[in-house]
Formats: sequence, C-alpha cells, structure tokens
Amino acid sequence: MTMELLDRMTTEAERAAQPSLTMVVSRRAQISPRIVALDLVPDGGATLPAWEPGAHIVVHLPGGLERQYSLCGDPDDIGSYRIAILREDDGRGGSIAMHALAEGDTVDVTLPRNTFPLEDSESSLLLAGGIGITPLIPMAWRLAREGTDFRVVFAVRDAEDARLARMLPSQAEVDIRISGEGNRVDLPALVKELPANTAVYACGPSRMLDEVASWGFELQRRGGAVHVERFEASAETLAGIHVAGDTEFRVTFSRSGDTVTVGATETIMECARKLGKIVESSCEEGYCGTCETDVISGTPDHRDDFLSDDERASGETMMICVSRAAGGGDLVLDL
Repeated sequence: MTMELLDRMTTEAERAAQPSLTMVVSRRAQISPRIVALDLVPDGGATLPAWEPGAHIVVHLPGGLERQYSLCGDPDDIGSYRIAILREDDGRGGSIAMHALAEGDTVDVTLPRNTFPLEDSESSLLLAGGIGITPLIPMAWRLAREGTDFRVVFAVRDAEDARLARMLPSQAEVDIRISGEGNRVDLPALVKELPANTAVYACGPSRMLDEVASWGFELQRRGGAVHVERFEASAETLAGIHVAGDTEFRVTFSRSGDTVTVGATETIMECARKLGKIVESSCEEGYCGTCETDVISGTPDHRDDFLSDDERASGETMMICVSRAAGGGDLVLDL
C-alpha cells in the first residue's frame, strides 16, 4: 500500500469518525411566508464548536434526507447555530420537512464545514440574491466588528423576503433592491463602481452568479477577487449532467473492492446506492460539495460547479452526483 493511498484512507476515516451533533430547535421564527429561521442548541447543553463566516452544516432529516444550510448568525455567538430555510413546494421535500420542525424538536447535524471562507481584503462587497444572503450575514458581522470597509447589496423578489436583512449588524451599509417594484441590481454598473482591492462575495440565483463569476479577470486586474457560493446548479451544469455521446464506464470502490459499470444515463452515486453504499449527499446537482469523493486512480470528467479550476486539474477528488470518467476510462474511488 502506497503512502499516498494510506493518506487518502486516513483522511476519509477521519471524516467518517467526525461526530454528528444532536440539536434542539430552541427558537422558530417565521421571517416571511416562505422563509423560516431556526435556532439550534445542543441537546444536553454541550459546548458548540466554533465556526467561521461562510460555514455550513448538513441537517439529517427523517427518511434519509440530508440538506445543507449556511450558518447565518453572529459567528462570535456560539451558544446556538442559526439557519434560515426557503420553502420550495416544488423541490425534493427537504425544505418542507425543515419548515415542519417545531420548537423542541431534535435533529442531527454535522459539524460546521467552510467552503466559502472570508479572506482579508481592504474592501468587500457582499452581494446576495434572496436566501443567498444567509452565508453573507456572518461575514457582515465579522467585518463590522473588525472595522473593515464593506457594503451589502441585497436583491429580493418582494419586500417580505427583504426581512432577512434584519439579521445583519446595525453597522452594515445595506442597499436593498426589490425586483417586484422594478428596482433591480444593475450588475454591469455595480462592478464598474467597485474600488480597487475589493473582494466580492456573492450567493444567489445562478443567473446572477454566472455574471458575477465573469468579473474575475477584471477584479483581479484591479487587485480584487470574486468568491461565489451556489444554492442551485448553473444552467451549464444542469445541461451537462447527461449529454449526447456519454458512454458507460467502470468504477471500483476501493473499500469493498466492488466494481460496477455506470451506464450512459446513470450516475456514480446511483450505482453506489444500488450496491447498498451509504453516500452523503444534499443537492445532487453538483454545487454543494457534500458528495466530494477522493479519486485513487483514473481521470474524472468534472461536471460540477463546486471545484475550482486548480482542484479539477489535480484530479484528486470529484462530485459523484454529476461527474463521470473521462473518455470512458476506469475510475477507482475511495468509497
């Protein structure tokens, strides 16, 4: 066994051994007709692990549902974890189950994980669309506490959803745009007016994020950067999950030695579950990162929104809910 393989197995074992937290809903607040905020406290009064702005937890729901939610409270207050959930009646059931939770109910959650960290910068723009404000709220609290220059631009469909802005610190400069009242964000104008050395953190609908992601070169030229977190897959990713010309390929799961053929219209995740393997997932559309899996050998055909260009080029991990094997080759995964 090579040291590289041993390191991979150790990392996966450490992840699997991380404890989940049993939490009690201590407070339920109806922010708007479509949005509920839940404060979660540890069952039994244990001390909660600290977390940084941009972190999220995965909530385990009855029936095997798992959903990822950004922590949206003050990161310096670790007495509870706050999350906010948008009800989606035409979704896959997770948001409806979350809205059904009442004060006193218990849920199991993972430890906080951060794939959208706040970095040092002279100036920051926090740009949100709808429920996408949630990972940016803790950033505003941290930046306000540090006295760093920042502003918040918050685009919503109607005034009711704008109530989420009440979670922001009082020091925040907030520009709320309500599209239902004809007051949309002019993204091309917004990027032109940004001062040099500005870091942009954006979360919201894919159409907005696709345009913001295109600012990367221009902002880098001016000493800034773009950081994006998605709550839904991009149109490109959705269109690329299965495409004409896809062929079957073989995957070996190293922990059991099982080998399976993934059909042209199947995903690795579907095939793993048919073998009875427990695979953590949330979005199942390639944007949340929950199903990220180590690649032991083979070349992935990355079709996700989560990994950076450098991470894709390394070929060390892949999202098994959407990605495939390049050229129909074989893959060996640490699963």
